[in-house]
Amino acid sequence: MSNWYKFTNTQYTSTGVLKVNPRVPWIKKDTTNWLIIQVNPDLSRYYLELFNFHHRAKDLQIEKPAWGGHISIIRGENILDKEYFYSLQNKSIEFSYESDIVGNNSHYWLKVKCPEANEIRIKLGLQSDPPIPFHLTIGIVKKG
Repeated sequence: MSNWYKFTNTQYTSTGVLKVNPRVPWIKKDTTNWLIIQVNPDLSRYYLELFNFHHRAKDLQIEKPAWGGHISIIRGENILDKEYFYSLQNKSIEFSYESDIVGNNSHYWLKVKCPEANEIRIKLGLQSDPPIPFHLTIGIVKKG
C-alpha cells in the first residue's frame, strides 16, 4: 500500500501485554503454543480508522481482528521450556512499529521490531526471527 497520508514512514515505540495461548469464544482455531502481544486498543483502532477513512469511497473496509490489535510472537511452534512460556502471561513488553499500513488484501498491519520478543523465542528454543516477520495486525477485510 502506498504512503497515502503523506507522512514519511516514521517509527514509534509502544508497549503491550503478553498473552499465552490466547483464546476468544467464537474462534475454534487451536491456539496452543501461541504467544501474542496484545496492544492498546486505541493504537490499533487509530490505524484501522485511518485506513477505513482513506478507503471510504472504495469497496474496501477492515475490522478489528479476533484478538484485537496484536503482534504474534509464536504461532503453534514446538516450545521446549513450558514453565518459562507460561510465566510470560500478562507481562509488559516494548516494541517499535512503522507508521505505514501494509497488507495483502485480506489482513492489514504495521511492521514491528521487538528485540525482547526475539530473546523470548530464543529462550523457548526457537529461531530468533519467526517464519512470518513480526507485525502489528490492525485489521482484516470485512466480509459481506
